[in-house]
Amino acid sequence: MNAHIADTHADLVLIVDRLLAHARNDTALAAALRRQARRVLELLGEETSATGQKIPTTVRSSPPASADNLDRLVSWSLGDRRETGGGVLVQGEPLDHTESPGDRHRELADHCRLGARAAVWRARALIGDDAPFSERERLIREAGDAGVFLWTVTRQPGGGLSRNAGDYQRLADAYTACAEALDAWDRIPMEQAREILTLIAEAQSMIRVAAASAGHHRPENTAVAVYQWLRTLAADIRVYIPRYMRPNQVADPDLAGDLRERVAGLIAPVRADLPPPARMEDPGVTGDEDDGEDEPPTPEVARVRELLRYRTVAMFCGKRQPRRQQQLIDAFELNDLLWEDVTGKYNNGDHAWIFNRPDLELVIVAKGWLSHGHTYTLPKLAAERGIPVVRLPGGYGVNRVAHEILAQVSEKLAESA
Repeated sequence: MNAHIADTHADLVLIVDRLLAHARNDTALAAALRRQARRVLELLGEETSATGQKIPTTVRSSPPASADNLDRLVSWSLGDRRETGGGVLVQGEPLDHTESPGDRHRELADHCRLGARAAVWRARALIGDDAPFSERERLIREAGDAGVFLWTVTRQPGGGLSRNAGDYQRLADAYTACAEALDAWDRIPMEQAREILTLIAEAQSMIRVAAASAGHHRPENTAVAVYQWLRTLAADIRVYIPRYMRPNQVADPDLAGDLRERVAGLIAPVRADLPPPARMEDPGVTGDEDDGEDEPPTPEVARVRELLRYRTVAMFCGKRQPRRQQQLIDAFELNDLLWEDVTGKYNNGDHAWIFNRPDLELVIVAKGWLSHGHTYTLPKLAAERGIPVVRLPGGYGVNRVAHEILAQVSEKLAESA
């Protein structure tokens, strides 16, 4: 009997050690452990307050934990979660989360949109655009009501956050992609659950990476909340998420726009035999027209000229427009603007002559004129070669292009000048 008690005690010590190690990085598990500890104290007839004083309690007539539950707990502590689909049941309650996923994804989508608005505000403030203080205060109030910490607009002791507006625009794009992926969960049939959950996992990873690039070196609370929701839901519906759920699997926030298109493709698949639309954004502009074509150049044009003078830039924007190409070359005093016709689907090896140019220093992708394959592959090819990428969300007039270049890659261009 004494040997059996000793073995049981050793098992419990091992379990507690492993649970505590997990709980340091898992707030949901920590809460569950506190709940179970209170039950143990209740069974012993006393609780301990936060000040260390013993509080008499009434012993509940609840059954002790079964041997089956103890076996599950031991298995879980050793890394096996298959039996319960991720949950370890003790007294009928899951240890790895404290609430059902329910409608949590809708709340998280709202948090992502709030984070995107805050990131855009900081980007505008950094480049001198209209960023009123009253808007910042409103964002902070909304965040307080929602229980969200908006680190992008909150003063932080010691500073350390990036001064590059492009970092915050990239973060805003990642937040927006995550919000749209979460919204899609309600519109996806169960047989596609794995696909959309993998996209949500990729989006939360993009937020983490973009936040770190912006100088936020603590856990990004919205991304952490999305991750916890994913883990809980995947366990409940028994779906395996193959990527972006481990620290060493990181997503590229520069592909946030592509992720949004993949989410849209899941919701409303497009027939593969149809050509891509002429524009996916800014539908009022077609053909060779472009907003702002006849406007006088803004001060941003001169700033971009200093960054790009005598450099070679590539532009992917549907059918080549020679007149517009020359306008951009003249405005920024480029060495060359590489622009060839981009129509139909992307095929492996397309545009190799452009990416093999040793003097290529910037890639501009106007996604509204391109197929899904191009918007996914071109930024990836540029990233592999260490070439900055600018995504044009609308037209390609001189002023518009200058604005997006400054907002997205001005710091990278300055470093390589």
